[in-house]
Amino acid sequence: MQSTDSVSFSEIRRALREKGVCSKSGVVEESATCSLIYCDGGDGILIAVFIEGEWVYAKIVAEGSVKPYMWHCNELLYTPYGLYVFTKNDIMKLVERIKDKKQWVLGQLRLVLERLAEVEE
Repeated sequence: MQSTDSVSFSEIRRALREKGVCSKSGVVEESATCSLIYCDGGDGILIAVFIEGEWVYAKIVAEGSVKPYMWHCNELLYTPYGLYVFTKNDIMKLVERIKDKKQWVLGQLRLVLERLAEVEE
């Protein structure tokens, strides 16, 4: 499952579980070019995966950084929170990059929550 001519969303979800990024994953929304995946691995993250020709890119956002009504591919694409990863038809490289950035995204969530607490005081 290294490099392929075409990448499928189901292969990406399977690789996320196999590499331990997600213990469970579910599809929140899916279209021809985007799949929004809820990834549970202790801390919930949302992964919007986009396929554009031979390029695959993903936006990773901590679950608590966006309200549930914003759990859509286009909403995640434009939220200021989260990080992007890119690859050219290489599922394993995409998953490794997501895994590497997961802790950064969860760190962002802690900052968001701290700032919200300051505002509420």
